[in-house]
Amino acid sequence: MFPTQVRFAGFAISCNVSTALFGGTAATVDEKLITVTGTDLAPALSMMSACVVGAVARVFVPETARASIRGTGVPGVDTEGKPLATPR
Repeated sequence: MFPTQVRFAGFAISCNVSTALFGGTAATVDEKLITVTGTDLAPALSMMSACVVGAVARVFVPETARASIRGTGVPGVDTEGKPLATPR
């Protein structure tokens, strides 16, 4: 969903920041969840919650399959700001 001229940088920065924030703290958070809830399934339940958030977000992301990758606009939006395709 990044414009063409910054697509790689946008992806790389967001990927690395999220890996640093969540990858480094996952073990500590999981251990705390197990301690607080008293069940070994707490990390699995938190992962399922994250999957539900992703599934809901997917419904609202516009399809960009037929959008041009040239130019400075955001993919999936034409020059007048209307979505090119309706989300599924």
